[in-house]
Amino acid sequence: MCHGNANTDESVEIQLLGLPEVWGIGESYELTLRVISPVPERGEASAGFNLRTTTGELSPVDESTQIIDGELTHTEIGNSQRSWDIIWTAPSKASPKVEFSGFVNTVDGDGDADSDDRWNAFEIQAEGPAEIWTGNDSPSLWKSMIIGLLMAAIVVNILPQTGGAAELHGGKSQNSEGEE
Repeated sequence: MCHGNANTDESVEIQLLGLPEVWGIGESYELTLRVISPVPERGEASAGFNLRTTTGELSPVDESTQIIDGELTHTEIGNSQRSWDIIWTAPSKASPKVEFSGFVNTVDGDGDADSDDRWNAFEIQAEGPAEIWTGNDSPSLWKSMIIGLLMAAIVVNILPQTGGAAELHGGKSQNSEGEE
């Protein structure tokens, strides 16, 4: 709320470009955060932002951005522009989605925090990769396989080698011809 009034302004459009539809585990992506606003660009200051993510790591690309308290924001050099390049490195483990959220402000550069300055908030999501099964993360599949193998072993051991139906009599199995 340091620029303009306390209300978000939908005329300030926020774009996060370069985010894949589905991100890959541990991969790095060059993203561009861009703000489009009806506020004219005059003076030394033009815009600023704060960006955070629920998972993965944000990194600056150049001197226009910096990390403060785990969140990416503009520097003094970076407040003279309305587009910033950043790097996001996806987490090393699968996750159903990642959320990016934050704020942008656009100012007219006159040095006064007034109603001519506008800001907006945003939240953007990207889907995570389908989880890759490693044998450690899916015990239900293991259980199904073991039960299936046990059932197969029981069927093979009960049915006689010669064929026919098996009947159990006093702990011994006999086939339909009376053989043990």
